[in-house]
Amino acid sequence: GSTVKAFVSMTDLAPTFLTAAGVEVPDVMTGRSLLGLTEGSNGTDLDGRDFVVFGRERHTPAQALPSLEGYPARAIRTDRWLLIVNLEPERWPAGVPSGATHPMDVHADCDNGPTKRLLVQGREDPRFAKFYALCFAKRPRVELYDCAADPDQVRNLALAEEHAKTVTRLRSRLDAYLRETGDPRMKAGSCDFDSYPYRAGKIDERIETWRERRKK
Repeated sequence: GSTVKAFVSMTDLAPTFLTAAGVEVPDVMTGRSLLGLTEGSNGTDLDGRDFVVFGRERHTPAQALPSLEGYPARAIRTDRWLLIVNLEPERWPAGVPSGATHPMDVHADCDNGPTKRLLVQGREDPRFAKFYALCFAKRPRVELYDCAADPDQVRNLALAEEHAKTVTRLRSRLDAYLRETGDPRMKAGSCDFDSYPYRAGKIDERIETWRERRKK
């Protein structure tokens, strides 16, 4: 076997499958085929790529009922650094503490389980408060992590004066890439991502019930 340390992205999967099938990759695809990394290359380079960009929108409608909004964020990862830009930091990354659009209600963007239950129920307990905050609290607009010194990415360095130039450099690179690829979040005004319907979990019925109650 071999270890591949190249920067790869989910956008690389479609070009990889098309190349493997002998189909021409359309120019509109921004990803690159990964086949070269599996066929004897050194496993460290992909067309000179030295960073990867990724992001999130909505997994499930976990903000306050009746919102269909998600938690938009964009990030850039280099060999050493991870910069995250939370585009709507007033929202809750894992969903509101209670009253979510999703029937799970409490931090609905995190599945239920014993660990979640322990942290939520013990969030005022000094033993668990720190871990509750790491998992569920609101995040700052910008986060910077030194992945070499802090592989678990729990020490945000974005406000540290000595890393200000790093934040500026990575933010400029991220924004340039997002503009180049036409990311809708780079345009002024509201974004369609915030209003897409959600067709599971009887969300429509839950929103309609909420609206009917508001009329009374």
